[in-house]
Amino acid sequence: MKSVRVPPSSLVVSLVGTYLCVMILLVPSSAYAQQDDASQDASRTSQPSTNPDSPADLPSNPPASPSQADERIDHTNGPLPAGRSTSVLTRGHLSLLTTSTFYEYDSNEAFTPQPQSVNAFGLQALVAYSFGTERTALDLQYRPSLVVSGGVTELNLAANSVDLRLYHYLTPRWLLSLDDRFQYAPARGRLLDPTIRPDLSTGNISRDPFLTNGQASLSDAASVKLTYAAEHDTFTFRGQYQYADAWTPSNLAKPAKPTTPTTFQQENVIGGGITWFHEVREGLQFGVSYTYDRQILKGNLNRSQYHSVMINYSQKFGSSLTLLAAFGPSWQISGGQTPTSKTYVGDVTMLKRFHTSTLALSYVRNYEYVGVISSGYNTRYDGYYTKNFAGRWEASAGAGYAQQTFRKLSDFDGREEWVRLSYLLGEKISAFVSITNSAAQGAGLPYANRNLFVAGLRWGYQREDGLQP
Repeated sequence: MKSVRVPPSSLVVSLVGTYLCVMILLVPSSAYAQQDDASQDASRTSQPSTNPDSPADLPSNPPASPSQADERIDHTNGPLPAGRSTSVLTRGHLSLLTTSTFYEYDSNEAFTPQPQSVNAFGLQALVAYSFGTERTALDLQYRPSLVVSGGVTELNLAANSVDLRLYHYLTPRWLLSLDDRFQYAPARGRLLDPTIRPDLSTGNISRDPFLTNGQASLSDAASVKLTYAAEHDTFTFRGQYQYADAWTPSNLAKPAKPTTPTTFQQENVIGGGITWFHEVREGLQFGVSYTYDRQILKGNLNRSQYHSVMINYSQKFGSSLTLLAAFGPSWQISGGQTPTSKTYVGDVTMLKRFHTSTLALSYVRNYEYVGVISSGYNTRYDGYYTKNFAGRWEASAGAGYAQQTFRKLSDFDGREEWVRLSYLLGEKISAFVSITNSAAQGAGLPYANRNLFVAGLRWGYQREDGLQP
């Protein structure tokens, strides 16, 4: 049995603080108001971007105020958890959304220039706990997995993926929200999840780190927001914390060089900011945001500060096209003799829905964790396309490219392409096959390439928008 490394004390404090906040917000709530079965049985499957300046943080559809007695809270865009999928098993507030069993062939498990192939069998599930009252809502998602390869069992029960969202109205216009996303990614990476996951109900895209160097990683991104919503203006005050840790598992082959591709193996980023958003008319909004972050890297005495100012824009064109954009200057101030770095940050998302297909395009430039730890900025491009045909078939394809900069090493480049085909065998079960190719090099490591083939069965209802949760 392979064990997951216990996170350091700084991460433990972060997680404990997060869940203490949950309990504090839940205690004052009145008796739970029971939701419709459709609301309780589902929860959002896409996760918000951890970028504090991303349009994902800008409430383009503010939740309805509980003081509006003549209007019921919108379960799609509001604080009460109700997603786009239907669970296959439900026990009270606990739901099993999906479960998958699969076979995989990995051509380069350790992601080294001298590839070693493996075969494995796996099991993965997506579980949700959701409830809501008129003033408070909680949405907790958990994704455990089990992989057996060559007689070695890799069981990730406590740290594979835990996502938490909590909303609580302090007054009719003041909304307090808490988001926390905790992930453990083994060195072989996430086998079933695509590079990005669009949410057609909000126009936002969830992005997962995908640069790989044969290391396992553990990350946690938490944010607390206080939002004031007027008739056409929204003000958001936020604080955020991000933790990332990476290491080479002892049971994998060592990299070609004795050193890892990055000088750093652990980072802590803490900061805050403020955002103003104005609704010009329905479907058209713009705003301004400021963010301050302080980054601490283990093994390096140089601590960096980041200041970013962004102009934000959001517009819906009819019911089929959504465009979100944010751009602005950013300054990195480091200690010692390192000069101040001046650059720009940006975030552009386009979602287009056709009759039987969906297209998503994404561009991001910031200093978030994208798969390797560094004290520099990174640039990322992603694309996603899915199409339903003949009633039971669904084909999907996607690609991603990212470049992480370093001060004293060459830039680290990585790419990933994947295709997936699934066939609906029944109301709840479907068969799927996917092929993924990924490659990376730089920052002291030579070029490495990987091919991943996965085939299996998935138990879970099809989402209303045709996207798999």
